[in-house]
Amino acid sequence: MFIAACLIGCSSEDSKNESQLDEIELIDSTIEVTKMVDTLVPNMDTMLVDSTFINSPEITFFEGFPEKIDGCSCYFSFTEKDLEEWKFIYVDDYHFEFGFISINGELIELDLKNPANNEYSVEFEIEKEEQTGYEVHTQRGFMRITGPANEQYEAQYVGECGC
Repeated sequence: MFIAACLIGCSSEDSKNESQLDEIELIDSTIEVTKMVDTLVPNMDTMLVDSTFINSPEITFFEGFPEKIDGCSCYFSFTEKDLEEWKFIYVDDYHFEFGFISINGELIELDLKNPANNEYSVEFEIEKEEQTGYEVHTQRGFMRITGPANEQYEAQYVGECGC
């Protein structure tokens, strides 16, 4: 009986030690991978989540509506939280005359009636659209912005359109 208890107790203790060693190895591996990522991508903390093309124009937020937007509009953000805080990545006048994006902190107005006049083009692929009010609907999808040198940025967006 004593031998069986000792074997079980010793076996249990060995499992604990192996488990602790596994945790230490995992922590060391995580630190090593983090160091490698920091070396390869030093500004990782400033990169946008859900970005597909990392080395592209940086899409930046602008807060609130530009003065030219009055009344009906579409407004999109990266997340629902950003949308609630009025941190937009795209806004238009709902009549598709003009819109706004922000590239590297510069607010850029887009002529939506004459897209050839724009330095940047914006395309949307709507994944889901839902009527949420009398004159309001929400959208989820992908947004692609192409810059003057054909650089591209693609990201998921959430937003609303309405009056």
